[in-house]
Amino acid sequence: MIIRTTIGAFVISQDTADAIESLRTDGHLFRSTFEIQLGGVDAAASHLSDQRTPALLIVETHAGGDELFAQLDQLAGVCDPNARVILIGAQNDIGLYRELMSMGLSDYLLGPVNAGMIKDSIIRTFEGRGGESGGRVITFFGLSGGVGSSVVAHNVAAELSKRFDAQVIIIDADIPSVRRGLISTCNRGKPSPTHWPSSTAWIRG
Repeated sequence: MIIRTTIGAFVISQDTADAIESLRTDGHLFRSTFEIQLGGVDAAASHLSDQRTPALLIVETHAGGDELFAQLDQLAGVCDPNARVILIGAQNDIGLYRELMSMGLSDYLLGPVNAGMIKDSIIRTFEGRGGESGGRVITFFGLSGGVGSSVVAHNVAAELSKRFDAQVIIIDADIPSVRRGLISTCNRGKPSPTHWPSSTAWIRG
């Protein structure tokens, strides 16, 4: 899953900022644009008062109780209602988590967080929601039979699935051929053993 979106992160900890910064080159997020600022909710509210809201907000706070909800109200006053919000907080409270989810937040992470935790939260936020996070279709065709377009397609699929750690679906529409007209899958660079055409070469890493 390659996510193409805009991400605004307003955090308190430099460690959190560094963790998000490291995701710029991640295989799932390299097509997303990041803006990272220190300052937490206050910085987010100030920035968004005269700037467009990114599709995903990541906000860090150390507040709790009424102060936390006052901060969220402040943020809601300047934030696009369609934006997705991941909150990084300091309270380990299942009741708080449920209340935040009922308010429409996308996720709540207990700090301190690392890059893996943030990445997993972003993927969960966009999974199954379509929009900017959708897949991509790449088409290969040959002007005549036997020129190798199927081999190229399968090799590219294998390399993409390995490089981005994602499943790729190959639809070979050469219907007249007995060995073609197949729907195959490739995951982590490995072809599906039950559907892969025996005559097809694929990239080995």
